[in-house]
Amino acid sequence: MTRFRPYLTGARESYFYYPGTADVGMGAAVEIQGRSFVIMAEGTVDTTGAEGVLFKHGGAHCGHVLFIQDGRLHYVYNFMGEDEQALSSSVAVPLGRHTLGVAYTRTGTVEGSHTPLGDVTLFIDDAEVGTASGVKIHPGTFGLAGAGLSVGRNNGSPVSRSYKTPFAFIGGTMAQVNVD
Repeated sequence: MTRFRPYLTGARESYFYYPGTADVGMGAAVEIQGRSFVIMAEGTVDTTGAEGVLFKHGGAHCGHVLFIQDGRLHYVYNFMGEDEQALSSSVAVPLGRHTLGVAYTRTGTVEGSHTPLGDVTLFIDDAEVGTASGVKIHPGTFGLAGAGLSVGRNNGSPVSRSYKTPFAFIGGTMAQVNVD
């Protein structure tokens, strides 16, 4: 799993994605492969009923998703379809233009395995609104069926059991998502 394989994206470190486009397939989408990463979604929240997927990569078998539900920002890392590691913001997402994001900082590896461990932090603009430690992520790619990346919806199998697909983002507008 850790052996080098060529990717269509090459050695890029920064990716920009936009709503209303087709899903980005495996090999063309960012692959975090056990590394630290930051996902920042820029947009506007127009109503208190805003909800839906901001960013999704993977599916029910393994993947991660950033979404708004019940007024709060949520991040779920679905580890191998067995463990939905969920984090929710401590405050509601306010109305207006915002940058909503999540940062994963790798801190180590599960003893006796190749499974990366790390800390996750949720952000609304520059404010930390949630943290979790000991989050396991997949060391390889999200390479099974439905592993595409999408912005503003979750096509295919849901990354989280917290919603039903496509759980399209409503109640606001998405500008772009950046993954570093």
